[in-house]
Amino acid sequence: MPVIQDVILTDELKSVQVVRELRYRVVDQGALPDALRDPSTVGGWEPYTGKVSSAVKNDKSLWFGFRILPAEMDDERWLLSVQLATLNYVKIYTYNTVTGEWWDSRPVGLSYPINQRYKPSRHLAFPLNLVQGQPLHVFMEVRSPNMVAVPMQLIKENRFDIVGDVDLLAIGVVLGTLVVMSLYNLSLFISLRDTSYLYYTAYICFASLYLAAMTGIGPYYLWPGYQWLTDYGLLTFASLSFLMATLFVRKFLELHRYGELILHSNTLLLMIWLVFAVTFSLSHSRPMFHGLGVMSIVTCFVGLGVSLYLALKRSIPALIFSVAWLALIVGTLVFSLMLEGVLPFNYFTAYSQIFGMVIELILLSFALAYRVQQDRHKKELAQEEALSLAVRVSQERSQRLEAQKETLELQMGLTEKLETQVMLRTRQYEEAMEKLEEANSSLLRLSMTDSLSKLSNRRCFDNMVVEESRRACRNQQPLAIVLVDIDFFKAVNDTYGHGVGDGCIRHVAELLGSVVSRAGDLLARYGGEEFVYLLPATSAEQAAIVAEKSRKLVETTPFLTENGELSLTISLGVASWIPESESDYTLMIEQADKALYQAKSRGRNQVVVNTEF
Repeated sequence: MPVIQDVILTDELKSVQVVRELRYRVVDQGALPDALRDPSTVGGWEPYTGKVSSAVKNDKSLWFGFRILPAEMDDERWLLSVQLATLNYVKIYTYNTVTGEWWDSRPVGLSYPINQRYKPSRHLAFPLNLVQGQPLHVFMEVRSPNMVAVPMQLIKENRFDIVGDVDLLAIGVVLGTLVVMSLYNLSLFISLRDTSYLYYTAYICFASLYLAAMTGIGPYYLWPGYQWLTDYGLLTFASLSFLMATLFVRKFLELHRYGELILHSNTLLLMIWLVFAVTFSLSHSRPMFHGLGVMSIVTCFVGLGVSLYLALKRSIPALIFSVAWLALIVGTLVFSLMLEGVLPFNYFTAYSQIFGMVIELILLSFALAYRVQQDRHKKELAQEEALSLAVRVSQERSQRLEAQKETLELQMGLTEKLETQVMLRTRQYEEAMEKLEEANSSLLRLSMTDSLSKLSNRRCFDNMVVEESRRACRNQQPLAIVLVDIDFFKAVNDTYGHGVGDGCIRHVAELLGSVVSRAGDLLARYGGEEFVYLLPATSAEQAAIVAEKSRKLVETTPFLTENGELSLTISLGVASWIPESESDYTLMIEQADKALYQAKSRGRNQVVVNTEF
């Protein structure tokens, strides 16, 4: 059986789910499969049906392979998207069978910053250089503890952006709804002092954190940089969710009223989930990981069985709880079958567990409301009976009971008013937080973008050069800096005015931006009429090629003004080096500036490479 299967792409397709075409194998981390030395190799690869046939140990890498046949291609770029947000390390290699060209991506995943990705999305995306009629081999290396499945698809870049925005919005709405529900039930606990609401609030909170960790919202947006939450949060929050759910069942269904067997079973589950929560907060244990799955199923079916048993005793809250718990079980079952490869990966199966959990939480809210209504009705009946008895005893007693009734009605009115005020304050708080987030996002974009040229500004360059210098020092790879200056720009401003001068800056910025296309390359406005290239993993010779290409493009592309064409030229200074320390970038900027000064001193419109390194 061949290592790879063909995925045929045409113009009509927007996305293709890659499952049947995949082959996989497991090798030691740091080792490369034979197929990366010879793509025609056929041994050692197994068909991928949605999951791997055996567990992948922590010191192993899981490799996938398939081949793309671009039958009909348009101008839009295709991406390889990995639709699992909890992977630690993912890297791809591509091989063009016609040109013989190899390309490999930068590693991305939970262990790497989100700004290192091709797309700033919770789903991983890798650009593919596809040419019509030229088959492309794709190999992917995945490292992550406790892997179950790796769903992936080929998707056009524009559709990836649209689907990603809609997907993020939907998850945000779900998490926002859960936050509102938790605040509302917390307010009910504060007002009613019923611990059922406290346990339910804790259940919603931990379930929300579990969803945030599972969908990637947590590591990338809520707690970026907090490695403990990134490494241990998912399984810890899952365990705490089941712990709080078990406590809620104990209190809400009043299990102490139905015998010691049911109560002791609930106590045993509480102890087991407490052990799971503590264990997962300290380390990842594969036996405990599999035990989590088993205990999740056991807990779900025990909870369903107990609630059905109580429902047969005509407990309406238990009946509602059974339906809610059944929704969670069905959602989790569909999600598990998708991970096992039995069901296809699509929007419904990928988020079936989330849908089931949201439906469950909503139904449980109805169950709580029903119980509150029951308690209130019992209190009203008791009050009416007491009032009737008091009337028969004496008129004075009747008057006192009437006063008590008025006091109770006043108290109920105050309670309803308090609930309304809590909801109003919650809404005002959410609106204020939304406005603050929008303002922070706008401020961040403005602080990193030059308003005239629409390029990255000096501040963005200063941040990136420190990061790239650190990476180049760690990997012992060259880092190149190219300083660019528009020749005789002051004369342009003096002769044609600052309006034309601003247009020249935008014109040159657009031309320079068309020269570089790599994901890690940066072009920024350095100040005035100066620009700067930051080129990772680029030698002095390669940087000089980029500089010369930029110079020729500006020289041969005049700027159109109202009075005709205006020819422009640029001078460029190039410096490249392998940093010995993270602070070497300051010296390199000085060397690039010296090279730029030499280019201007020698008559401008030329490239000078600093060869002191």
